[in-house]
Amino acid sequence: MAEIKPPATARDNGPATPAVLLRDEVLVYIARTLALDEQDLGAEPQFGLTPGWDSLGHMNLIVAIESAVGSEIDLEQVPLLTSATAIVEYLVQHNYQLPMLGSDPMSR
Repeated sequence: MAEIKPPATARDNGPATPAVLLRDEVLVYIARTLALDEQDLGAEPQFGLTPGWDSLGHMNLIVAIESAVGSEIDLEQVPLLTSATAIVEYLVQHNYQLPMLGSDPMSR
């Protein structure tokens, strides 16, 4: 059986496509919202599996993304955005960009 790999990130030295760069920023938002180090997120952060990503952490993450993109996320979509990949796909589909926070710990 073939090994399933998580989507590439720019940190993997993969191609720096807009979606890959957006994924990196989504990971930063997840880490900061959940008060985690980015290294502690694992390959695919997910609701219920990532420390702190419970119902309250999920709502805090949604609010942080809404604030960053300057638009409310459709309430029907909120329960579906339960992984980094799902969030990236939603942002790409709606042509949203996250302001770059970077991974500098001093900017937290």
